[in-house]
Amino acid sequence: MTDSQKNSSFLFIRHGETTSNANRVASGGDVEPSLTETGRQQIYEAANTLKCIGDTPDLIICSANSRSIESAEILQECFDTEIRSDRFLNERSLGEWNNVSLDIVNPMLAADETPKNGETRAEFRKRFWRALNEHKDSFLNNQTIIVGSRGTARILLETTNEKNAAFFQNGHLMKVSIEVSNQIEVVGFTYLN
Repeated sequence: MTDSQKNSSFLFIRHGETTSNANRVASGGDVEPSLTETGRQQIYEAANTLKCIGDTPDLIICSANSRSIESAEILQECFDTEIRSDRFLNERSLGEWNNVSLDIVNPMLAADETPKNGETRAEFRKRFWRALNEHKDSFLNNQTIIVGSRGTARILLETTNEKNAAFFQNGHLMKVSIEVSNQIEVVGFTYLN
């Protein structure tokens, strides 16, 4: 690590279960399914986990998708902290793949196909990393939690060759260790629940 690099971390949580998750259909950043009661409970349980381990956030950053905002509002209720929403952290736009069975969509995602009227994988990655880097000062100055999706979790996990984020379920938490200089570099993960 050079003098211009700083070690830091942020927390990441996948939003709670949505109606689309419960029905096992794809829902990208261009649709707005709501949280289920199970999904809301998952976020409350995750907040309790953070309280138990003493990793309480003092800043919440979420995508502009309603499922992430609703999850962030539950966290805000538990921790009495500020929420910042950033549309560039939204889930990948899936166009015509929205509301299609995950059994059909997941193999197409794995094959790096692009949905009609949706975003390419490269566009999604570029947008997400741009947003993450715009928030790097928050990671250095706050205990920040990002509320995101399975797609954004996948991007983070791929940085250390964890190719399959399918196991990263709704309401799951991880601490993301980073080095910050001109750009954020992910150096590791700790799963918290």
